[in-house]
Amino acid sequence: MAIYTQYRSSFDRSLAALLSLVLVALTLGILWGEQRARGKARLSRSNAAGRPARPVRLGWWTPIALILPAVIVVLALALPLGVMLSWLMQGIENGETWRPVGAAIVNSLTAGTLAAVVTVLAALPVAILAARYRGTLSHWLERGAYIGYGLPGVVIGLSLVFFGANYLPALYQTMAILIFAYAVRFLPQALGSTRSSLLQVSPRLDEAARSLGLSPWQTWRRVILPLVRPGILAGAALVFLTVLKELPV
Repeated sequence: MAIYTQYRSSFDRSLAALLSLVLVALTLGILWGEQRARGKARLSRSNAAGRPARPVRLGWWTPIALILPAVIVVLALALPLGVMLSWLMQGIENGETWRPVGAAIVNSLTAGTLAAVVTVLAALPVAILAARYRGTLSHWLERGAYIGYGLPGVVIGLSLVFFGANYLPALYQTMAILIFAYAVRFLPQALGSTRSSLLQVSPRLDEAARSLGLSPWQTWRRVILPLVRPGILAGAALVFLTVLKELPV
C-alpha cells in the first residue's frame, strides 16, 4: 500500500522504487533462510508403500469437529457467493443484460488458461534444474523466480507498461504482455508444486529406466512426467484460479 500511495501521490517516483527494492531485499533474505533451513535434505520416496493411518475416535468432540469446518466453509464460500447472487438478482431486476458478463467471463477464462500454460512451461525447466541438477546456476534461477512474487503487482505492471510503451509498442496493451506479467508474478506457484513433486521421485527411477535402454528424453516423458503430472496440474490450477481472482472480469 505504501508503494502504491507513493506512486500516486508523488511526482518523483524514486521513493516508490526504493520501497520496491526493500521488498526485493526482504524476499532474498527469506529465500536465503529457507535454503539454510532446507539444507541438503533428500525428500524422494524409496518406495510407494506406506503404512495406513490409524483412525482416532473423537468421542464427544465429533460434533465440534464437524461444526467448525462447516462454519469456515459458510463464511469463506457460502457468504460471498450469496452476496454475489444478490447483486446479480438486483442487476437483472434493473434491466442489466448478460452480454457484457459473458464477454468478460470468456476473456477471463482465456487469460487464465493462457497464463497457466505459459507459467507451467516456464516453471518446468527451473524445477527440473532445482530438483535434479543442483548447483550455482539452478540455485540462482530458482531464487530469481521468487523475486517477482515478492513485488506488488502494481510494480510489475507499471514496469511492463513502461517497457512496452517505450521499447515494444507492438505488444503494448496486448494479451501477450498481460500473460507475461502474470507468468512473472505467479511463477513461484507453479514452480513450488512442480519442484515438490520432482523431489519425491527417486533418482533411482532415472537410473533404472536408462539401464533398460531408454534415452534421457524417453525417461522424462515415460517415467518421470507421469509421476509429477499431479504437481504440474496443481500448479496450473493454482495459477489459473489466482489469475481469475486478480484479473477484473
